[in-house]
Amino acid sequence: MKTEQNLFLLEGSDSYLIDREIFRIANQFSPVLADPIRLSGDKSDVIQTLIAEVASPSLFNPTKFLIWSIGGAAIKAEAPALIALLEKLPSDTILIIRAEKADRRSRLYKTIGKNGAIVSCQPPGE
Repeated sequence: MKTEQNLFLLEGSDSYLIDREIFRIANQFSPVLADPIRLSGDKSDVIQTLIAEVASPSLFNPTKFLIWSIGGAAIKAEAPALIALLEKLPSDTILIIRAEKADRRSRLYKTIGKNGAIVSCQPPGE
């Protein structure tokens, strides 16, 4: 496990808690972190864009900050490439994955748990 996490899965539906956690993570790395690159969806083209963004160097800031919001659909076709990316995420890249509900049995979930942090963003009592 890395000493400084740069991979996070925020699981839950409470936007306020998710935004607070994103703010906390961003400030953990730098108070002047650049605006995040936001991607949404779990289709093949979005996943390919995510992979390309991680592979390309940041132009204006030494740290690249990505937020990827995914739906409930399983990511099957691109899973091997995505898992390989998450296992070797560059240290200068912060990747936050937002999901309302994650399949805890999936290889993707287990890879995130092994290489990053999973944070529940559900209000108490839910």
